[in-house]
Amino acid sequence: MRYSITWNNIPIEIEYNPDYSKAYMEFNGYALAHIGIKADRPLPITSTGYKSQFIAEPLVAEFGLVTEFVITLLNEAALGADWQKLQAEQAQLNLF
Repeated sequence: MRYSITWNNIPIEIEYNPDYSKAYMEFNGYALAHIGIKADRPLPITSTGYKSQFIAEPLVAEFGLVTEFVITLLNEAALGADWQKLQAEQAQLNLF
């Protein structure tokens, strides 16, 4: 499944596979999901603009939609000092 979102004026593409491995499901009793997150610039969760994450599908399901999961992930990571510093540097550069 593919989704497009915009977070803080950054277009983001999300690829989501809620059942990545049948063997994982058989062994653990719940699905292993894969989320691919792509943007054309850094995000609070990746300096390259790409993040690949495997996660237990029930954790994603708690958010209802994978897009809500990703937005929450981004919002929480954006509170970190590294992202705050990068944003301050970008704002300073925009003044010139």
